[in-house]
Amino acid sequence: MLNRRLIVLIAGVLAAAMVMPGCSLAEKEETGEYVSTVTPTPIPEVVDDLEIIGTKEDATYRICLHNKTGKDITDFRIKTSWDTTDPQTNELKDGAVFTNEEGRYLYYKTISLEEIAATTVGLEDAKQLIENASSADEVLAGAGITDADLPSYDVILTFSDGTTATLHSFPFGDISEGDICMENTIAYLTYTSLSTGNANSTLETEKTIQGTPTPSPTPTVTETPTPEATQTVTDDSYNSYDNTADDSYNSYNDDSDYSGEDYSSGEDYSGED
Repeated sequence: MLNRRLIVLIAGVLAAAMVMPGCSLAEKEETGEYVSTVTPTPIPEVVDDLEIIGTKEDATYRICLHNKTGKDITDFRIKTSWDTTDPQTNELKDGAVFTNEEGRYLYYKTISLEEIAATTVGLEDAKQLIENASSADEVLAGAGITDADLPSYDVILTFSDGTTATLHSFPFGDISEGDICMENTIAYLTYTSLSTGNANSTLETEKTIQGTPTPSPTPTVTETPTPEATQTVTDDSYNSYDNTADDSYNSYNDDSDYSGEDYSSGEDYSGED
């Protein structure tokens, strides 16, 4: 199974992610397959019916995003795992605001297969690998690139109230349209996966990354009835014994004192649950 980062490379030319005339899932046309090629395919010229994020020039992806965070987004930056400093470019141009409930197209150019292969074999050998290879897998194998070497992409958002949030490992190559949502301070994506056709949410992944535990169900507690304290029963029938018939016993004097004797069970049930 292909790693998601590898899918970014192979699916960089995915038509469904780039040629939608509108921003409705019902309107987009899906092939359901990735194009396994090492030659980038330019995004066809389309007339956007929405405002854009990013730059069209040389972009490898066109993705429709809806702001469902409940807040306006004033800053939209993308940081790769290869970056050593924070990104300097706000993809919202000229002071634009990505308002709540608005839809926009994101245009973005991911790191090319050639650039990735060149990190281990150099630019010229990378070009030669690409020329002779039949798939991106073959190029990466030839360059000794592993999944851990592939770049990932985080989207850093700043809101109109000054707060920030990050969408980690943005799924370029597996998304053509999605919603940016919020739960408390955590931003996450909901979208339909192009590779599986399943509805996906990154909420639990974001919680794990940010160290926010998912609440466990509250266990059902069954209360045990408190038992009644054991009572000592005294039979008064012995008190009615009349021994006056035999005067010889009247002189018997029992000096034993039982008043301090404790006949209770000795068990304390007051703390019983």
